[in-house]
Amino acid sequence: MSSQAASAQLNHVPSPQQNEFADDEPLPSTTPAAQPLGPRKVTIKTHTETTAIPAADSRPQYPALVSICAPPLEDPDGEGRTPIDLVTVLDVSGSMQGQKLELVKQAVKFVIENLGSSDRLSIVTFSTTARAVFPLRRMSADGREDAIRAINSLRTEDMTNIAAGIKIGSQLLKGRKEKNPVASIILLSDGHDNCSSEAEMLNNLPSSIPSSNNIKEEIPVHAFGFGNDHDPKTMHAISDASGGTFSYIESVGMIQDGFALCIGGLLSVVAQEVRLTIQSASGGVKIVSIPSGRHVNEVSDEGQQGVVHVGNMYAEEVKQFLVYLSVPPSSASDSKTPLLDVSCAYKDPASDELIQVQGERVEISRPEFCSPAEMAVSLEVDRQRNRLLVADAIGEAQRLAEMGNVEGAREVLNQRRETLLASAASKAGDNLSNMFETELKEIMDKMASMKLYQESGRAYALAGMSSHAQQRASARGNAEGSCLQQPAYTACSIQYAMSSRSVEDDSDDDMGFCLFDGADVSPRGAFETPAMVRMKNCAICWNSVTTGQGQAIFTAECSHSFHYLCIANNVQYGNLCCPICRAKWDKNNVPFQVPPLQQNNLGAHGFADDEPRPSTTPAAQSSGPQNVTIKTHTETSSIPAADSRRQYPILVSICAPALQDPDGEARTPIDLVTVLDVSGSMNGRKLDLVKQAVKFVIENMGSSDRLSIVSFSNNSRIVLPLRRMTVDGRESAFEAVESLVAGGGTDIAEALKKGAQILEDRRQRNPVASIILLSDGQDNFCLKPSQMLKKLPASIRSSDMQHEIHVHTFGFGNDHDANIMHAISDESGGTFSYIESVGMIQDAFALCIGGLLSVVAQELRLTVRSASSGVKIVSIPSGRHVSQISDDGLQGVVNIGNMYAEEVKQFLVHLLVPQSSASETKTSLLDGLCVYKDLASNEFIQLQIERVEISRPEFCSPAELAV
Repeated sequence: MSSQAASAQLNHVPSPQQNEFADDEPLPSTTPAAQPLGPRKVTIKTHTETTAIPAADSRPQYPALVSICAPPLEDPDGEGRTPIDLVTVLDVSGSMQGQKLELVKQAVKFVIENLGSSDRLSIVTFSTTARAVFPLRRMSADGREDAIRAINSLRTEDMTNIAAGIKIGSQLLKGRKEKNPVASIILLSDGHDNCSSEAEMLNNLPSSIPSSNNIKEEIPVHAFGFGNDHDPKTMHAISDASGGTFSYIESVGMIQDGFALCIGGLLSVVAQEVRLTIQSASGGVKIVSIPSGRHVNEVSDEGQQGVVHVGNMYAEEVKQFLVYLSVPPSSASDSKTPLLDVSCAYKDPASDELIQVQGERVEISRPEFCSPAEMAVSLEVDRQRNRLLVADAIGEAQRLAEMGNVEGAREVLNQRRETLLASAASKAGDNLSNMFETELKEIMDKMASMKLYQESGRAYALAGMSSHAQQRASARGNAEGSCLQQPAYTACSIQYAMSSRSVEDDSDDDMGFCLFDGADVSPRGAFETPAMVRMKNCAICWNSVTTGQGQAIFTAECSHSFHYLCIANNVQYGNLCCPICRAKWDKNNVPFQVPPLQQNNLGAHGFADDEPRPSTTPAAQSSGPQNVTIKTHTETSSIPAADSRRQYPILVSICAPALQDPDGEARTPIDLVTVLDVSGSMNGRKLDLVKQAVKFVIENMGSSDRLSIVSFSNNSRIVLPLRRMTVDGRESAFEAVESLVAGGGTDIAEALKKGAQILEDRRQRNPVASIILLSDGQDNFCLKPSQMLKKLPASIRSSDMQHEIHVHTFGFGNDHDANIMHAISDESGGTFSYIESVGMIQDAFALCIGGLLSVVAQELRLTVRSASSGVKIVSIPSGRHVSQISDDGLQGVVNIGNMYAEEVKQFLVHLLVPQSSASETKTSLLDGLCVYKDLASNEFIQLQIERVEISRPEFCSPAELAV
């Protein structure tokens, strides 16, 4: 077969029969109620460059800024917004195999979760050929379930035929029997089209896509270029031709954030077919030009009228256009010159009505002489001029780089950067102008060489051009937003954001500064709307990472955002790995104190089928064991000699040593069994998040650690025997986790028995052993904690420190049996955690696993003794740690068990202290010792407690009696 024939075959998409794609699910018979207060209108604001022009002067290119702002959603969390028909066109070619495809699946599931019951979704996949794997269906409960099933079924294969995917996606929308008001396509690919050139693809795009002259029929394609091997020129060309945006997803973990920006906008359309009309308001005033990016504009009637076709607008989105005017001299009698009349027409999708909004007439003072204040440059106008300067610079630099002239490209960017820095807005400290300057520097860095330009600079520049052309947010590289994330505002910068229309003057409107209502001070990238920000969630708890909600936000270097508290526990136990994309973080860039933790080595057995431990164990810590340290504090520094104390408290603190080599293989290995509830109530997102959390555990285990997975519903089963977490072991563990399916009832006791038996029957043993139990429901077979405890195996109920197996229980949601879960953990010496919201699972697992992987002391026993006759130990409140007082109060023992690295345990020892004879200056209260097994050396170590004494003066000063 000839290459031309082969190409033709690959590129072939069968011509559809007339109704082949008319299989869309009908729209609901009743549509969401229109917003109750009637349509909130688009608002128009204008700014002139200065407040005055001398009467005798003319201006051949005088800029006036016209800003249009869409209204907010009335009910953003309800059903009152405009429904959408969305087609996702996904690359499933061979290069998408593995983590890439898994993250795409997760991102599309995120989209599904955020669609409402009136929205419709279709899924198209392409490799060598393309097919619709899911028709256009409403995202009702059944529709979502089927859509997620379709996503889970995706597999990779063969080559890349983008044109075929786009063709089927557009045919699905074109062939609809009924239409939602908004329609769009999301295209994602990581490769080059093997079947069409860029020119061929653009020539063959369906007629419904390149619709720049018909905003009524526009179907924007929002393209996502994934990684450094995709074809950014083609992806950008498709999005640009259709009126969509192009996003560059440089790292795998950015997919969901990129989708969040896009879907947040699409689900918040509040105005359609927006058309801005600008007319000269005086004879002699003419419209010269309206730089409008991708928005088509027309200047007619010899400069008397200009029209900008804006298209759809998202809730609270702002579009700004500089209108350049020719302004003639004014007669001496004129006090003002009318410049412009501005109006806006659009369709309100909530009411389906056409609405006309008239802006206020734009006038300018024409005094004989202008004061410096009147000639001060408007901050809003100058900022928009800076944005156009940057957009033009990026386009020119990209053109030169395509010709191989990266030096010339960098020179253009540097020259424009210097111009920007000299602008009034930049000198005034304008945040957006600072962001634009950073944007130019970043693109210069990515054009340092032709190789770097081809790897990432081209895509980065094209994504920037797309964002500026549309005045709409897109994801780029490793940073969210069209440029860079806007810094959080301080009280000072809020005031500045709402400051004047000029550098010196004051005004209450600054729509252009943050591109939003000044009352909202959330940090956002340029062009991001509140709906987009709401869509970006914490990657751990899945709740919003919008600031101003009482929670600090941390954005990692891989660009994923987390609540500070959600990620702090991961990091404080040494987990310098992004929970979503697994990117390794530089500890110097993480604003937490990071006590160590990472990889290690070992193995063991379970039901006597445990994988053997490695023949060589990790080397003991090279500098010898660092000992546990003991500190004591008396309540006061003195007790009057004539006084006695019946309950005098002394604090005894025990601190475990740090890990000697947290980043190496020298920590203590563990045998861990996870016992997971897969009953019917765990179906859906709950189980998905549990899987993600267990994968997080797997990632943080070393090659000497061993893991087993037990699942339970009506019955329990071992889905993974006790295996070492080598590369192969991890792969098997991941497969076992992915195989979990929910269904049936809940039998916790039998599952725990199986988990304990795995650890009891080990042929070889790692020094640390533990069970993690997670359930979201009531045990259907044990109604009371007492019944459950009777069923627990002896190894769980043992108080013998040498053989105890801790069970750390996690009660998930409001329907679990907290009494039973707490009883199990308390009986075994473990902890009980309450997971109220689904997204907290991984955070809780991080706390638990961070400790288990850092055990440095075992079988720790604290002994305290009376150091004087008459001094007796009354009590030692020690919680779950068993304590005993013997020899008529002369000795007390606390059995502590395991201690984690740098963990501190504190116990109050209450003493009976008698009066002192006049001859004594001090009374000896306590001494004792601490015995434990050091896991680095496997030796038992004994430490003496320094004798505790207290002064016994005749009279005590207030300082001596201070607590």
